[in-house]
Amino acid sequence: MRTAITTAAAVLLSATVVAAQDRFELEASFWEPDLAGGVRVLEQGVGQELDFGADLGLAAEGVTDVRVALRPSRRTEIRFARLPLSAAGDAVATRTLEFGGEVFTLSTRIVSRLELDYLRAGFAWQFLSSADGRFRAGPLLEVKGFTGDASLAAPELLLPVSVAEDFDAAFGSAGLAVDLEPSDRVHLFGELTVVVGADEGSQTDLEAGVRVKLTGPLAARVGYRSIRIDLADGDDRVDFDVEGAFFGVSLAF
Repeated sequence: MRTAITTAAAVLLSATVVAAQDRFELEASFWEPDLAGGVRVLEQGVGQELDFGADLGLAAEGVTDVRVALRPSRRTEIRFARLPLSAAGDAVATRTLEFGGEVFTLSTRIVSRLELDYLRAGFAWQFLSSADGRFRAGPLLEVKGFTGDASLAAPELLLPVSVAEDFDAAFGSAGLAVDLEPSDRVHLFGELTVVVGADEGSQTDLEAGVRVKLTGPLAARVGYRSIRIDLADGDDRVDFDVEGAFFGVSLAF
């Protein structure tokens, strides 16, 4: 009798551990993306579109993003993520530029910076699933928020000039999340979310990659990510594309 109880308890404990595994996951990834786009800040209707690369020499800096995922079941996921994006530039103006009411004439050295804090909260329901759960697909709904600023300075002028502008926006988005686990150690993932019709602008997120379990709760992640954002505030506007490969690690419990 005692052996039977011990065996039943062991089976129950094993089932509980299996059911609970990977319910909580913490991910951290390093990303050094390519940057393209531009910014326009008008003052009394006067200004122009500045190209990040051609006019300002802006290049994205490497960033580390953090994501927390909670999985009430294998087919559902609640997630929170933060991605701080930043870019810096130091270039000599090849044409006269206007930004935020300031004029930067030809041959002026311009030091510029772009900062963006990107926050996300989402829910995925992968109701399309194979019998063994190794393939899952379904809708992904997210709320996304941005806060940031763009600044330009001409430090070498006789009277140095600097100007900065803040911007922020919040969106709701919808898309698709797909997961495929060909083995117990390999997990392929992909997701796409899109914002359309929002007053503040539009935004698209695309991410795909592979996660490989290393040992215990530790896994390695590699993949490709693309974020396209177009924000508008009246006549002011900032749009940029950041994309490139990322790699990182995750802990799942």
